[in-house]
Amino acid sequence: MIDTLLVLDDDTFNLRSLKRVLKGTFYEMLVAQSTQQAEELLRTHQVTHVLCDRNLSESTRGEEVIRLWRARWRTIRYAALMTGDDTQELEGLPSIDAVFAKPIDPAALREALTAARRGR
Repeated sequence: MIDTLLVLDDDTFNLRSLKRVLKGTFYEMLVAQSTQQAEELLRTHQVTHVLCDRNLSESTRGEEVIRLWRARWRTIRYAALMTGDDTQELEGLPSIDAVFAKPIDPAALREALTAARRGR
């Protein structure tokens, strides 16, 4: 199975920035602006890694989306949240492997995702 990253963020600017920052980090990178669009991608691709915004415009929390996805799609080995909120309350949630505070340090994000690909 190839490593595939799915990025979910309802902000077009953030998605464009993340695509640029993470270019070449994964064999395949998919982007979605809604949970519905993301789930369509999950149904048609074997996603191994997820990077999800916490506050989605659909008034859905990213941690809940990740919890449901990890239960439904067993190919997801790593899931991380991006948030402008306090990260301490999110650390240690069962389905979340990492939490990144916005603005995200591109080097730290690439490093964490690369380490996750290698299974560290």
